[in-house]
Amino acid sequence: MLDGTLSLDLINGFESSVQIGDMFTLATSSSLSGVFTNVPSGGFLSTDNVGFQIFYGTGSPFGANDVTAQAFTVVPEPGTFALLGAAGIALFVFRRRRRAQEF
Repeated sequence: MLDGTLSLDLINGFESSVQIGDMFTLATSSSLSGVFTNVPSGGFLSTDNVGFQIFYGTGSPFGANDVTAQAFTVVPEPGTFALLGAAGIALFVFRRRRRAQEF
């Protein structure tokens, strides 16, 4: 019987080895019923730097009696956005200076 909140914790740096599309069977039962309060079957759950689509129960493409998580995206850390922004600004400045030198 499923009930309550589903929470996933990736430990020992495992999140860095998860690839988009990776599948994990979290539980298998001879008869599965109920729902998680925070994620319906087919819904999304984020943990650490990885997002998962969760499937379970009737209508699940991976079996009605399994709870399955499929990695759908890797969420960048906030520092990644800062680094990408700085690289974009540096590229803009470099191209602008180069064009100024051509004229």
